[in-house]
This record gives sequence, structure tokens and C-alpha cells, in this order.
Amino acid sequence: MLADNPEHWLYGLELSRASGLKSGSLYPILVRLADRGLLESRWLEPEKAGRPPRHAYRITARGKTALRDARSLSTLKDLKVVPG
Repeated sequence: MLADNPEHWLYGLELSRASGLKSGSLYPILVRLADRGLLESRWLEPEKAGRPPRHAYRITARGKTALRDARSLSTLKDLKVVPG
């Protein structure tokens, strides 16, 4: 989902719904990916007055490269080119 539109910021709730992961599992993953430079994160101001700011995420160039590499490795494993 993040790689589909890399310029677009996504909220954790959107990612949770799309992935099926509960927030207690998802947010630590997002933090680790951001710490590794694979995701960019920032606070976005609320669209409606009186609502709190929300954390949003988008994939970085480094994240796109890592994702492409992981997909290639997965394909190679499926084809039995590499062990796994």
C-alpha cells in the first residue's frame, strides 16, 4: 500500500485496516521501519478542528529499494534458485 503511491502520506489506521494488523502490532513495526530509514513519518494537522494531529507514513527511496530486493529474493526462492 505504501509502495503503490510513494508520494502519498498514509495514516496508521489506514495501514492497519489494509494489513489486518492491530495497532499494537503495527505501530512498533512502523517505528522500526522509520528508524531504519525505510519509511518517513511526520505529524499531520487534523482535518477537523478539535481533533489531535495524526502520525502519517510514506515509503522512502531506500524503502522502495529494500522492497524491490525483498520481492526479487522471494521470487528467486519460489523458483528454487536460492535456498529458502
